Amino acid sequence: MNSDPFPQTENAHQVSFGKKAAFGVGGAAEEVMNNSVNTLLNPVYNIGFGVSPGLLGIAQALPRLWDALFGPLVGTLSDNARTRWGRRRPFMLVGGVLSALSFVAIWWVPRSWGTGAMFAYLIALSLIFYSAATLFQVPWSALGLSLTSNIQERTRVMATKQFFSMSIGFALPWTFWLIERDIFADRIEGVRWVSIGIGLLILLASAVPVIFSKETYTEAIRTQQKVPLIKGFLTSFTNRPFVILTLMVLCILTGLFLVDTLGLYVTIYHVYGGNTQDASTMQGWTGSAYRASALAFLPVIGFLAARFGKRQILAAAILLAFLGTASKWWCYSPAHPWTCVIPAILMGPGLTSMFVLTSSLLADICDYDEFLTGCRREAMYSAVFGWCVKLGLTAALVLSGFVLVGTGFNEALGGAQSPGTLMMMRGLFSFVPPAALLIAFVLTIRFPLTETRSREIQAALHAAREQTTHPDIL
Repeated sequence: MNSDPFPQTENAHQVSFGKKAAFGVGGAAEEVMNNSVNTLLNPVYNIGFGVSPGLLGIAQALPRLWDALFGPLVGTLSDNARTRWGRRRPFMLVGGVLSALSFVAIWWVPRSWGTGAMFAYLIALSLIFYSAATLFQVPWSALGLSLTSNIQERTRVMATKQFFSMSIGFALPWTFWLIERDIFADRIEGVRWVSIGIGLLILLASAVPVIFSKETYTEAIRTQQKVPLIKGFLTSFTNRPFVILTLMVLCILTGLFLVDTLGLYVTIYHVYGGNTQDASTMQGWTGSAYRASALAFLPVIGFLAARFGKRQILAAAILLAFLGTASKWWCYSPAHPWTCVIPAILMGPGLTSMFVLTSSLLADICDYDEFLTGCRREAMYSAVFGWCVKLGLTAALVLSGFVLVGTGFNEALGGAQSPGTLMMMRGLFSFVPPAALLIAFVLTIRFPLTETRSREIQAALHAAREQTTHPDIL
């Protein structure tokens, strides 16, 4: 008896390990692009340079707001591109190089400048950095969505991407610890040297999919009608499964990022009483614990999704993340600092399953769109998805700096923050994300694109594709 309740020929549209890995290495570049600035910004620009956390919230939000607007344009350009190198790789190459260079430049602001000049410099360099990151990420994500038409193989492709993302993610929480080491004169010198290493990592990780990933570039794609930006953008919002999936992810990430910055301050000032070196070590351990638990769970996500369905496993993953983030109230304790790793261990499997399965479902949504419109528009869907998420994150980041200010935090007090300030930090950090995750859970169980429906769409598309010519590979 076949254990898969959604029977499909397993050898159909399989992706070799080499092809999965070539695409997946780009996940390391994506992870660094998305999280490295956030990891270092407050320790360097607030605690190091004295720039207000409210200004830093704005400095993070404005580039992401522009990035959200820039993404659909990149998606349209990539989907409509017709080059000898395909629709994706020329954009990925330029984006990877510019991301690496601009990331390094962010941390080389002159020490002699005032906080206003530093704020302006940070915004300018961040605009370049996040625009370049989008130039890489949108076509790279679209490339992954088109690697296979096998519904369950898509989950395995995205799990491979997440493996590389999580693997490099082990190092990111330790960057704060690294810049605090005594081998550097201070954290400013430390971040400047560390940024060079991170820039090289971005360059190499983005180059691998550019060189080795192959886009399926059929005659039907070459000759399909080009879709204008506004029309393509608006059409995406008529796709009901896409809207529900986007709202779900938007809700989770906004809830997390609204108070994510507070985690650093709770660790430093509540758990360790103002000791930044001990706190930096714990930040490293909690980040590593999160990624270790996520990596341990990755191999079974594809099996569970095939056995029980993507939607069901996604709902279970959100509930697990809910338990993890709610436990922070009890686990971030000065009496038992090492319990800080417990929420990270619980959240790892939940959030990594979310990233894998939403990416896999987005590929199914692109099939549904092709079924409705006759066009393959992976880059536009990746971009619009990113646009919605980044718009929400922009609002969360703008508010996050003011949330910190609203708690009464004063960096001049060091470890002598008031009990009311610490209580407010802990409460927001522990209970805002669970509320957002509960809303996302309700949206997930209402997601309409089941495996059965996706297979019906696959059958119809397969019949149509048999009438096209054999694909060229670029």
